[in-house]
Amino acid sequence: MDLKGVSVFIRTPFALWDKGRNAVLPLGEPGLRSAYMDALNREISIRGKLLEGRSIHSIRVGGGNATTLPLDKLARMLLEFKREKEVTPQVELVLSAEPQTLLSSSLSALGMCDYTGIRLKALSATDRLLSSIAAPHTCEELEDCLYMLDAFRCPAIDSVLLYGIPGQTEKDMCDALMVCTALPQCDHVTLRPYMDGSREALAKILCCAEKWLTDKNFISYGNRRFARKGGESIYEISRNNGTDRIGFGLGAVTVLSGEQWENTSDVETYLNEYS
Repeated sequence: MDLKGVSVFIRTPFALWDKGRNAVLPLGEPGLRSAYMDALNREISIRGKLLEGRSIHSIRVGGGNATTLPLDKLARMLLEFKREKEVTPQVELVLSAEPQTLLSSSLSALGMCDYTGIRLKALSATDRLLSSIAAPHTCEELEDCLYMLDAFRCPAIDSVLLYGIPGQTEKDMCDALMVCTALPQCDHVTLRPYMDGSREALAKILCCAEKWLTDKNFISYGNRRFARKGGESIYEISRNNGTDRIGFGLGAVTVLSGEQWENTSDVETYLNEYS
């Protein structure tokens, strides 16, 4: 795996659900999301000079839910970005999404930017647990989303699952893993601790998940990320290795030559800066 060059993080801060992990914004009015896309385009056109002469091996669009943004604008922005910047022939382009936002229209729009994977915020596959954490989708909607991704030939799926939800059993976790690894392209699982879970519950369910994944030939490669052989994320590996990373968007972090800085996390300031 060639990690020469830089990775790019494009922050999309809107989401339907993200308890305790990232400072995300509620969806709000569609006009706000459209204005954010316009500001993001302007920032990339201005600060994109940092990428001159640098080869880009991976692009991550997330931090919230990429598919809450106007997808025609997002797809055109990513396509233009790949055309104008120096990307590797096999550049990794992964977008974060929530199950109920992945409709046929959204997947058709994303197809034009030649994405390589979806980071799916599955959370759980048990309705009782999904309801207890006020998740915006049901198990049936999660399964329908996976079928839709398969129908649209999504190249790879990274399912993000929570462990340590109050009341979660080992069977609940195994059921979620079974659902989220059923398709051949479901080659990656990211485990995230539920922020309100007890230490005992976190340890017990994590141990169960790790054993299940290991038995199914998933390889652990750090920070509770598991992949089938060849399914490891270039972006995550480069991030763990401290490779240079250029961040665009609200609160995005840039790391260059050991120095780090962060964009403003105030949405009004950000929109005014790139108005």
